[in-house]
Amino acid sequence: SILDKSIINTNIKESFTEDILTILIPKLNTCVKNKESVVFETLINIDDSYYNYSLEKNSCRFKITILPNLDSENISFISVTFINLTQLIEFEYEGKNYRNEYNNLMTLLKTAGLVIWRWDVRNDKTTASKGYIELYDFDPEKYNAAVEWGKRIHPDQVESSFKALSDHLEGKSDFFHTDHMYTHSKYDDYIWISVLGLTVEFYDDGSPKTLMGITQNITDKENYKLN
Repeated sequence: SILDKSIINTNIKESFTEDILTILIPKLNTCVKNKESVVFETLINIDDSYYNYSLEKNSCRFKITILPNLDSENISFISVTFINLTQLIEFEYEGKNYRNEYNNLMTLLKTAGLVIWRWDVRNDKTTASKGYIELYDFDPEKYNAAVEWGKRIHPDQVESSFKALSDHLEGKSDFFHTDHMYTHSKYDDYIWISVLGLTVEFYDDGSPKTLMGITQNITDKENYKLN
C-alpha cells in the first residue's frame, strides 16, 4: 500500500468510527492498482461523540466516489467524495455555532476555488454555494445553467463534456466528470475547470431527479503541466 494512514486518520477518523478504514483502504488500493475510479455504497457507523444526530440508529448509507487524477500515466492525487444518501438530518456541532461553521466552510470552499452545486434535472433549476457566480460567470437563478455552461466551454470540448453528462443521465456511468477550458469575462484567456457530479435522487421510474457535484478552478494545475 502507498497510502499514508496518518492523513486518513486525521481527516476521516474524526468523523467516522474505525470501521470506515477497513472499508476504504481496500477500495483505495484497488483504485491505485487499476488506475480507475471506484464507486460504491456502504453503511457507515457514525461516532455519536462527534456528531449530535437526531437519529435512533447510529449509521448512515453513503455513496463514496474514489477518483484518481492521472498525470500522464501516474496518479498525482486521489479525491474521495462522500455523499450521505440517508434522509436529510438536522444536526449541530456540540458547543459550536452551526451558522458560523457553515459560513467558514463556504469561505474555505471559495478560497480553494471550489463550489458545490445541486441540479433539479426535470425542472432545470440549479442552486449552489458561494463562489458559483464568480467561477461560472453567471447567476444560475437568472439563467439556464446547462445552456450557459455549454456556451462557455471551449468549442473543441463541448461534445465530450456533454457526452459525459448525458452518459451519466442515461445510467451509462456512475458519475459525471469532465475537465475543460472555459471562457470567462474576467480573464483574457480560457480558464480550466473540473466538474464532478452524480445523481443523488431518482424518480420512481428510475430517471434522475437531482444531481449534486463540485466544480473547481484547475487553471494553475493545467498551466503547471504545460510548463
